[in-house]
Formats: sequence, structure tokens, C-alpha cells
Amino acid sequence: MRKLLHKSLYNSFSESEVKHIIFLLNIKLDKQPEGLSELIIALLEYCENHKKTHELVNEMIEARPHLEKLLLNTTNVLLISSLPNPQAKDFFIGRKKELEQLQIALDNQQSVSITAVLEGMAGVGKSYLVDHFALNSPRQYRYEILALNPLGEETPESLIGQLAERLQVLPDYAAVRHALKAQNVLLHIENIDTETIAKVAMQLVAQLQGCRLVLSGRFKDLGRGKTFKQIQLKPFGEADGIKQLQEELEWLNASPLPHETLKKLVTALDGLPLAIHLCAGYLANREGYKTAEDFLKELHNTQLCLESQLLSDASNRNRQHCTLHAAFSVSFLAFTHQHPEHKTTLPALGFCYARDIGFSLAHALLNCPEETAKTLLYQASKLGLLMEIREKDKPLRWRVHPLIAQYLRTQATDCQAIEQRLTDWFMQRLPRYDTDEGYQAWRELNQEQDALRTWLERVLLEQGQTIERAGSSYADLNGSWTSWRQLCEKLLATSLTDEARSDVLWTACRCSANLGDLDQSYQFAEQKAQLDQRLGNERGYAIARWQISDILQRRGKLDEALEILQTEVLPAFKRINDERHIAVMYGYIADILKARGELDEALRIRQEEEMPVYERLGDVRARAVTLGKIADILQARGELDEALRIRQEEQMPVYERLGDVRSLLITQVQIAILFMQFSSPRRTEANQLLCQALQSAQKMRIPEAGQIEAILQDYNMDY
Repeated sequence: MRKLLHKSLYNSFSESEVKHIIFLLNIKLDKQPEGLSELIIALLEYCENHKKTHELVNEMIEARPHLEKLLLNTTNVLLISSLPNPQAKDFFIGRKKELEQLQIALDNQQSVSITAVLEGMAGVGKSYLVDHFALNSPRQYRYEILALNPLGEETPESLIGQLAERLQVLPDYAAVRHALKAQNVLLHIENIDTETIAKVAMQLVAQLQGCRLVLSGRFKDLGRGKTFKQIQLKPFGEADGIKQLQEELEWLNASPLPHETLKKLVTALDGLPLAIHLCAGYLANREGYKTAEDFLKELHNTQLCLESQLLSDASNRNRQHCTLHAAFSVSFLAFTHQHPEHKTTLPALGFCYARDIGFSLAHALLNCPEETAKTLLYQASKLGLLMEIREKDKPLRWRVHPLIAQYLRTQATDCQAIEQRLTDWFMQRLPRYDTDEGYQAWRELNQEQDALRTWLERVLLEQGQTIERAGSSYADLNGSWTSWRQLCEKLLATSLTDEARSDVLWTACRCSANLGDLDQSYQFAEQKAQLDQRLGNERGYAIARWQISDILQRRGKLDEALEILQTEVLPAFKRINDERHIAVMYGYIADILKARGELDEALRIRQEEEMPVYERLGDVRARAVTLGKIADILQARGELDEALRIRQEEQMPVYERLGDVRSLLITQVQIAILFMQFSSPRRTEANQLLCQALQSAQKMRIPEAGQIEAILQDYNMDY
């Protein structure tokens, strides 16, 4: 099965064929496999001999009820994991009992896992404990950690959609459940702090039985009465608190403090790990020349001030809550003493609502000169208000603890202006630009998917239509498809003009298709086709019918799909003289013809109908993609030398010039597979290319990394 998948992705299958195969593999039945040997042989023979797609499809459809066990045991689930706190791997104090309880609940050697619940007040290190557990699990049982941070208006369905998109499976409970199990994922649903979010989390857990789950938050009685492992996290005792402060000061190259001074500080901070962390940053800050006595005095004064105020949430009006917020205030005050002119600048970072943030977005929120922004980020990190996230060969990022972000928002003086800067940053980058600057803008967006998701969930509905229009192309090609579709569904529930409704239906249709939800995509496409036909919008009608054709093609109904393209869609684009869409439709027709084994006609269409259009339009990327399709056909016909020449001399230079790393690494893999198909395989060159591609995929943290590893394993190559 692994051979089928990697050959389909990198050898001679078209994109639509690949999507169709993945669609068929994402099944839900739970029966024992029967006759799998014959099925696998048939699939692999198809890869080698290029049998007609409809024959393969019929075999797969007949065998669908028997594939689930095989899928669970042998396929590579495509996972986008969460980046744990890197400090948590080696820097860990105390919590031996709690860590042991977590290990027992989530023991990977158990056939049945137990959901663990970490309950404790803010700042006691719940997420930190989970990150440490995952990063230090034995290598043979190493977890991929996937963090889910639900906002107030989430539903179980929206959370499943987010998980499905990150796991790249169909957006339903069964597919997500199997994907979590297959890749040994530890799902951490964090920040469950309210009854509303707790109810949603429990509904989600009920559908993910058998998966390894951790719930964490401040909400009391979370999971009470269930067969969950309840783990209570409390502030540190004196000994552990002192040890944390000592080690943090040492890590920050600060001067050691006497034991009695450490004891006073830990006692004043009520043993709260987050507060101790901030204290260490304060004391290690050489520019401020602050002493432990200064910190204790400022902390005490701030506590008195907070205790005298009426806090909005009476249930949290206790000493430890005040201590934590006092620590925030003292650290923020130290920052403002160093940069008094930027007292209202740093709080803007609290409006990102993301796990971490890159420099471009941080710079936009801070709204100051670039060098000043770098200085502010550096100083805030030194004080512990931010955490620097350093990954090899990747740009520096900063993590903002959710509680600190919440505190920063309370210090902002012009929330509306900050929110507008956030919106402006996204809106400036969403429209499609076929230029180097446009590709760079999308690369920046792709680094901020978490922030984009939370922004889409919070935007005002009156802005939704403008955002949908600006981001339709980006949403189609990059995601986050669940969040974009949710925005579209909200808009469709409002009063829209017919033209606007048609546009929103298209974006919803494409996002559903990308999620693998073909039924929903078909419904949106059908609604759009009917609406555009009534409006006399020939272009809109043709695009909707093309989407229906694509869905039919994915389901193996090639004759129906081809008829729609040839008799409805292509003539419509010719009538309105839309050259680009004419070329695109010829490409889809060629895909179907190639799938039916009609290679000569497919090649003619690519060379004579499609390629000249992109050359006239000057679309170098589309031309390179089409050349790759031509190379696929030549490779299928055994013309390996010409296929290799096209990939090396005409495709790769274009992707290198555009900085399209993903397309470049896929082309490298295709060339490597070509090398191995020669009568005298060029094994050394193939191995080098595959290792280069694997390194690029791992740096980008994209799913292709696992597929390339599978290819290397199949060829028994080093990596």
C-alpha cells in the first residue's frame, strides 16, 4: 500500500487520480480484511503496467469494506504536529508523581488508553507537563503531540474539522479517530477554562474513544464521573520552587542568590511556576539593575493594589490569582521602565491569539520601526514575557503564554487600532499575486496559520464578505479550509446579493473538496450552478460544473466527468474567450484521457492546446506544471530520457527561481524515481536527491517528509 501511495504521488498518476485513491482509502467500516493479497497485487500491478483507472476503481470499490485494517496498520497518516515548548524537554522540576500518573494513563503499551485530565489553576504548568511527557517518551513509543486550543464558540464538529485538516483525512469522527491511533498522536485539548468549552471538549472525547487524550484547564470537575485519570496540579512546594528559580537563574547566566533570598521569593510567589519564571527574568535583566528586594517590594505593592480592586471574575479573587497577575504587572513594569515610550506598544502582541508568532506579524502589531521591534521582542523575551522559539534553519519565532497574552490585552489603550493592524496584515497578503512578492506574501501567511485561523473565527460578520473575496484563492490552495468554510457558512446564513452568494458558494465548495468532504462540495457546487444559470453567469456556471466533473472523476465516473468537460465546461469558456480556463480545462481532459490509457491524445492536448496558452500568458509556473504532466506521459510511454530532460532542464530551474520549495522537492523525488527506472538504475544519484528532498520537507514540516522516508525504505537507501 505504501508503494501504491508514493508511486501515485510521484510517478505517473494525475493529481485527480491521487485524490480519488485517497478518497477511497478513507473508509469507515470495521470488518476483518478478506482477500487483501489479491487486491494489493492488483493495485501494484496497476502502478507497474498502467492499467485503466476505471478497472482499478472497480476493484477498489468492491474491496472497500476490507481495507480499513490495512489502512490502520500500514499507511502513513499525513500529520501536521504542534511544536512543543522546547525548554520542556530538559528543563523540568519536580512533578514526579503527576508525571507518573500521566505515564500510567497514556502508557503506549496498553491496548486501551485512558483519557487524562490535568486540572489546576492558571500558571501551574499544565501544558508544560504534557510537553515534557511527550518529548521524553521512549523512542520506540515516541508521541506526535497535537495541541488543540478551542475558542469560546467552537463546536465538536468544528474541532473535528480542524483535526481532520491537520491530519489530512476526511472530516468525520471515524477518519480522525483512526488517524490519531495510526500515527501514535497524543491529542492535547488545552485551556478548558469554562463550562461551555468543557461541554464541547467532552462531546469530542466521547467520539474519540481509544485515542490517547489529555484535557487540561482551570475548569473544576472536568470529566468527573468518567473513567478518566484525574491529575491535580498544585503550585510548587518550597523545595521545588527554589530549585526552579535556581536553575532558571543559572540558565539565564544570572548571579546566584542566597538560599534565604530564594526562599523569600518563592514564598512571595506562592510557588507558581509561571510567576517564578517571570521573577527569574526580572532578576537576570542586567539593564534594569534590579535586586530581589526591589522585586519583592514591587510585587507586594502590586498585590495590595489588585486585592483592593473588584476583579470581574469573583471566583478567582484569591491570593494566588492576585500573585500571578502581580508578577505579570511587575515584569511589564520593568519593561516599561526600560522603554517608557513603548508602554502601549508591547500589549499589541496579546491580540494575535496564536500559540506563537513570527517577526513579520509581530512587527505589524507593534507598529514601530523594524530595529525597534527587534529590540522590544528581545527585551520582552529576556524578561520572560515572551519565549524565543528557535528551530534549526528556520526564522526565529516567539511564543506568548495565553495568560500573559490575556494580561497584555488588558494593558492596551487602543484595541480597535490593534485589531485593524492585524486585519490589514492579513488582507495585504491574501489576494493572489503571480509575482515573487505575491509568493513571499503567501509564504508569510503559511507561517501564521494558527493566527489566521483564530482571526477568521473572530472577524466581524460585516467584514466577512470582503475577506472572503480577498482570500478565496489563498483559501483554496492553502487553507485553513475548516475555518474558511465556517466563515462561508456564516455568510450564507445572512442576506447576500445573488452575485455575492455565488462567490461564497464557490469558496465553500473548494474548501469542502480540499477537506475531502465531496458530498458537501457537490451540494455547494450544485447550488452555485443553479444560481449562476438563473443569473445568466456563464463563467460561474462553467466553474461550478467543472467542480462537479472533478468530483465525479474522483469517484471513478470518468465517462460522466469527461462528458461534462467536453460538452458544457470547455465550450462555455470558449464562448467568453477565457484563455486561462480553456487551458486549465484542456488539462483536466488530458488527465482523464491519460487515466483511460489514451496517452497519445493526452500528450497532444498538453502540447498543442494547453502549453501554448500559458506561454502566451507568460505564466511560467503553470507552464512548468504542464511540462511535468508531459513528462508523466512520456515516462508512462517508456521515454525516460526525454522525461528526465524536461524535469531537470525545464521544471527545476523554474521552481528554484520562484522559491517554490515544495514543488522543487517533489520534482527531485520524481527524478529520483526516474533514475531507478532505467535499465541500469542510477542509485547513488537517486539516493542523493531523495535525501535532499527529505531534508527540505522536514524543514518545512510538511506531510511529504513521511512519504519520502517510505520511498527511501522501499529502495533500501540510507537517509
